[in-house]
This record gives sequence, structure tokens and C-alpha cells, in this order.
Amino acid sequence: APALPPQGQSARPRFRPSRQLLILIVTMLRLSAKWGPAPEPRHSNSIQEEPVNIRLVNPTQGAIYGKFGAISQPHMGLAYIAAILERDGHQVSLIDMDYEGMTPEKVVDLLREKGTHLLGITATTPVVKSAVDLARTVKASCPSITIVVGGIHATILPHSLAQEEAIDFVVRGEGEITMAELAAAIENGADTTKLAGLSFFKLDQLVFGF
Repeated sequence: APALPPQGQSARPRFRPSRQLLILIVTMLRLSAKWGPAPEPRHSNSIQEEPVNIRLVNPTQGAIYGKFGAISQPHMGLAYIAAILERDGHQVSLIDMDYEGMTPEKVVDLLREKGTHLLGITATTPVVKSAVDLARTVKASCPSITIVVGGIHATILPHSLAQEEAIDFVVRGEGEITMAELAAAIENGADTTKLAGLSFFKLDQLVFGF
């Protein structure tokens, strides 16, 4: 006969949440506390300039990881940023170059087709070359697009990216608020050089926004 549980204890198995589930729950709680209830979109009931058209790109990892570079799940960091930008009324879409089989040239074609104003590229250190190559290709074909690079490499080594002529701004740390403020500044024609979390070169000096 199966052993009975000690008196006072239930035979029902205990639920043990996975580490990934715990991380997701904590992240959602932090986001909820950080931003609070979502406000009404800024473009809903007032006359505003047209919303900023934004593309967020996960660059190709094929040169480093080969056929293992493409994954079948969205980039969570870019998804968080996209959610905040959409909340503010901007037009946002994500591009995963490996998953969608896109070359830098195809990305340029899409940016032109959609009338993109702001391009955000994320990069870890292994794929930073792919991010820079994409930025150069886009800037050569679409010089009016503001190009921003973020991610862990940009946070630790902003100087190495900010000195690249094709990159307009480097985002340090978590990019949700910084990208939202940058999009608002572009939309309203405001000064983009004093936003917290941005780095860029000015008169051959690296400028840190705090």
C-alpha cells in the first residue's frame, strides 16, 4: 500500500515554478511598478505631429553561430521596448534578421517602404560587428534615419559604438524609457542630446546623458 503522508500534511504535490517563470513574474512586477497604469496614447485626442515610425532589429548571428543563430521566439528586450513605444502611439515593428532570412539590403528596402524615422538595433558582443554593418548599410542608403544601438555591449563599451559614424546614439542600460523619450523628442523636434541613457560623440568627445 502507498505510504500515507504525515498527519497534518496534504498529499497534493507541491507546485515548483520554473526559474524562467519566476524571472517573468518578477520582470512583470517591476515593469508594473515602474510605469504604473498605461496612459492614454498621446495621439488619440489631440492634434499632434505624426507618430514616429520605428523599426527594432535583432541583427544576424549567422557569422558567429551559423545555422544555430536563428531562434523561433521573439527577442524579449526588443518586445518590451516595442510595447512602451506602442503605448505612446508610435508605429513599431520588430525584425529578426535570421528568423526572417533578411540581409542588410532587404532591411533597407523594408525601412524605405515603411517610411522609417528611427531604427533601433540590439547587439551582444559576439554580434556587434553585424549590428555595425547593418547600421552602415542603412545610413549609406537612408541618411535621414536616426540609428540607435543598444544592448549589453553598448552598455559596457559605449565608446566603441558611439565613435562609429553610422550610429547616431548609443543607449546604455535598460532602453524602454530612453527610447520612449528619444521618440518623443524626434516627434516634437526637441533636443535629443540631453536625454538620460544616451551616449554620442560631439566635437570628438564622448557625451554621456544622465
